Amino acid sequence: MVRSGAFEDTDIAITWHPKSFWQVVMAPSLANPRADFTGRSSHAAVLAASWSFGARPVELMNVGFNYMREHMPSDARVHYALLETGGIAPNVVQAHARVRLRSVRATCQA
Repeated sequence: MVRSGAFEDTDIAITWHPKSFWQVVMAPSLANPRADFTGRSSHAAVLAASWSFGARPVELMNVGFNYMREHMPSDARVHYALLETGGIAPNVVQAHARVRLRSVRATCQA
């Protein structure tokens, strides 16, 4: 896919290694990444079906984190905070959004 140009405009790709079985790897973690999404701003009615805005990918990513929580060990936590959304009115879709992610208190038992 890389050679065919599928990722030419991609800054980051988050993926996993699918297997034919479930495997849980327990490892301590204190991750604190920041994700910035930049697109274009628009009135909500003009390009309502477009995903080229900054705020919509952040919303989708946060929904994914919320669903991921039910599959995590009970002592692991994932938190996020919207740092910037650039909103000026409810009917204007933001061009830029920033979110801080945090994975904390994930322990490892030997």
